Amino acid sequence: MPATVNKEGEWICFKVVGPVVFEETSIVLSVAEPESESDVGILAVSSFNGNYVLVRSRDAAAAVNLLAGAGHRVEYSKRPSQSNRAR
Repeated sequence: MPATVNKEGEWICFKVVGPVVFEETSIVLSVAEPESESDVGILAVSSFNGNYVLVRSRDAAAAVNLLAGAGHRVEYSKRPSQSNRAR
């Protein structure tokens, strides 16, 4: 990336897995709310085949702790080849 491009840095992606009904908006809210209350910025993306939450790499450990504290099971690997999941 050219040095002249303004960028935020690296991001970590968590995929929300489990039986999720497409119209169920509270799933994304239950994942986004803990971070928003703790000043951890997120980018939530929902599509027909999944829900994803992106957080800045520097906030990954805090996001994992916040999600776990909210009752979600989190599978997280720092290796980029493995997916990160929140249930």
